[in-house]
Amino acid sequence: MRRQWPTVLLWGVVVLWFAMAPAETLAAESAESVHALAIQQIQQRNLTAARASLEKVLMMAPPDSALAAKARHNITLVSQAQLVEQQKGKSAKFNQVQQLSRSTGGRQEGGSQGNYLSNAIHNGKIIHWDVARMPLKVYIASGAKISGWQPGYKALVSKALQAWQSASFSKLRFTQTPSPQQADIVITWVRQLAHHRVGESPFEARGNVIIRSDVTVALANPFNNTLMSESEIYSTILHELGHALGIQGHSPYADDVMFAMVNSKQTGALTMRDKATLRALYKLEADITNDTQMATAQSKTYYEKLALGSQALQKGQAGLGISALLEAVQQAPDNAKGYFYLGAAYQQAAQTANAVSAYRQAVSLEPANATYQAALGQVLINQGVDAAQRQQISVAKQLFSEAVNRLSQSAQSPEAPPATANALAIARKNLSLCQ
Repeated sequence: MRRQWPTVLLWGVVVLWFAMAPAETLAAESAESVHALAIQQIQQRNLTAARASLEKVLMMAPPDSALAAKARHNITLVSQAQLVEQQKGKSAKFNQVQQLSRSTGGRQEGGSQGNYLSNAIHNGKIIHWDVARMPLKVYIASGAKISGWQPGYKALVSKALQAWQSASFSKLRFTQTPSPQQADIVITWVRQLAHHRVGESPFEARGNVIIRSDVTVALANPFNNTLMSESEIYSTILHELGHALGIQGHSPYADDVMFAMVNSKQTGALTMRDKATLRALYKLEADITNDTQMATAQSKTYYEKLALGSQALQKGQAGLGISALLEAVQQAPDNAKGYFYLGAAYQQAAQTANAVSAYRQAVSLEPANATYQAALGQVLINQGVDAAQRQQISVAKQLFSEAVNRLSQSAQSPEAPPATANALAIARKNLSLCQ
């Protein structure tokens, strides 16, 4: 009897970023079980996944509960461990972070001196703009073609920029530019974002140099597509600009703007802790900054090639996408995202072997990225099916086995794409057919 080999659909080109999310995103699982998973991930030294799990606990547990307090404490420990790993041989910087946290009352629940500096440093790297290169140029796009957008939303961006500028005691300054190509920070609008997000704010870096930061603000509730209120949109802008300015992690306190989820404790204004954290962050020497001549037209060209490739993929123009993305990875061979997009372009063009190669490179650069691991696992399934249909069962078995491994790693992360579990089941079924 001929065996039927399940396959999977083309993986969507989606990059996940830390962002705000409404309360409806909470899963049915208990906060206690997620916290237990986080402890297991800590024991396995999977610190990135552990931190994401602990932040999820804070979104699920009552803010004043013992479990929330425990999660806050563990996030601080994980953040410190990540800092130690990234700053090997740089004990002075680690000690400076510790001193800034202690001297400004980092563990306090409120007051003008509290901060969450350790939590702001995500994956152990200190990221901020060079204050000697102010003002930062900001481009605010029009959203006139997006249903529900209002011209007054541009004024909300200006208001949020002024709030962060004041919080920095004007160390950070901003000026608007009519050119997105010349901008350091670009603000764009969408009706909705995927994965229940209301905002995202990735920054592009080449080596240790920030090329630019892109802030995307959604106008509608991700669940029912109803337009969000002006205050909710302002809170999203304020939050995402905090990420763009270097606060890469989230506050563990629900009333802070930089908490991971919109909630009733927030007032729509920066708290004293938010302000103190930004000021403490800019007292540290950055690992990634814009303080070199690398933030030039050449770096902008890399970003433009990446954007061109992404747009071509969305339009189904795989050939154009591959051409643009090959140029992008040649300019920035240490940037995983370029290889991820390139893998998706090859996959769209049915060039499975090339897709596998590109995804492998993305995973080698960012092994903890659940999206990259899942994409590689999925395309390995399709490559295994091709081998099985040619009766190369031993090759298929090897490919399915690796797919199971990759998808299992992805599935352990709270940031795993939604289709990961289904792809993992397919990989396991295919592997069993090879026995």
